[in-house]
Amino acid sequence: MTAMDKLPEQEVPGEQKATGWESLENYDDFTHHSPLEKVPAVDGNDLLGDRVFFGDAIALTQKAIPTIPETPEENQALLDFGGAYVLVDKDSDPKKLEAAWARAMRGHYDQQITVTDNIIGGVIGSYPLVTDTLDNIPKEILEAEAAEDKAKRLAGNEEIQQADAIINTEKTYRRLKDEVWDVELTFKGNKTYTDNVYGDKQKQPEEDPFDSTSEAKFLMQTCYAVLWAKLMQARLNENKNVAIADVAEESLNQMDVTLYEDEEFVKNICNRLGRYNWEHCAELNDWYNKRIRELSNIEPLSKEAR
Repeated sequence: MTAMDKLPEQEVPGEQKATGWESLENYDDFTHHSPLEKVPAVDGNDLLGDRVFFGDAIALTQKAIPTIPETPEENQALLDFGGAYVLVDKDSDPKKLEAAWARAMRGHYDQQITVTDNIIGGVIGSYPLVTDTLDNIPKEILEAEAAEDKAKRLAGNEEIQQADAIINTEKTYRRLKDEVWDVELTFKGNKTYTDNVYGDKQKQPEEDPFDSTSEAKFLMQTCYAVLWAKLMQARLNENKNVAIADVAEESLNQMDVTLYEDEEFVKNICNRLGRYNWEHCAELNDWYNKRIRELSNIEPLSKEAR
């Protein structure tokens, strides 16, 4: 996980420290058909929506696999992450799985999995299935695929751009975090204080794994809230004539987050900054409400109506 951008007295609300299958969202209403239909499938897309990194999603999946499985199938799990299913073993190498998952996300895969709806019936769709690492794929094939991906990027292909954004979530976060490390934020409340939140860059503690999916989602929301605030504050520091409304959306987009596609996530990180009394949270809330009205084509209430 990312080193936690931990604010004072921060706690995970309602944290149950769940570690079994209950800590992941099972596909109770769906059936997957493949050579692995007896392997439990779990939904990691709620984790992805809160920007939990792929490696952390794998670690949480492994944590949920029984230590002493009753059947061979219980020693594995199929993790749906971004629309590609990844076969996870208790001892899988997360880095190697990530490379194979990234390849499938960019449209290069050898197997598919078919999912049907148990309630209304019928096939929902077929999705990439990753059951092995890239170790056994010839170098020439991987190079040809990389060249194809590069050509798509140069052509402005939206699908490859969207895949890249998901795949590079952790890389983008860490790059931006490094760029704004020294930017200080001011928080107001019973006591006003200014801090860079991240601490000493040269004395960072070892990163700890998440205990549960609820903890992962909560803490990653906080990480992104802090990063967003720092990106905005950096712009304000550069130009005293700009306001939060001038920099909020652009700073959001720097993190590969869009209000239109990630409304719930943006709402959560906006609220998080409000709970921590960031000095610009009122302005940010005004911007958020205005943009939501604009996206929904809702006219603001008149003074009389208010």
